Amino acid sequence: MRASKGKEFHHVYKIGTREKPSLLKGVFSGVSTAFDPIGGRTVLIRSDEDFSKLKNAELAINEIAKSGSKTEKKLAMYFMNRSENNLSIGRVITFNENELDED
Repeated sequence: MRASKGKEFHHVYKIGTREKPSLLKGVFSGVSTAFDPIGGRTVLIRSDEDFSKLKNAELAINEIAKSGSKTEKKLAMYFMNRSENNLSIGRVITFNENELDED
């Protein structure tokens, strides 16, 4: 993923043996160039769109909370409280968008 001002995120995932999960939750952690800790929760959602048509976007939580998409509204609720966006996720059972209701 590339952001403005030359920032890039590179991710490598080992997904496991479950075939075609529609949603995965996880955490990332690291350190900035100033040696400040960085980390947070992540959500990967399966998309049927052609990969070449996807693009990076910055999503404002208050905007996706108003979305007509049920999944986007659930994402907004999942990430709404900044203090909970740390290195802890809830229990994973279904591997679909209902997981976003659990936390």
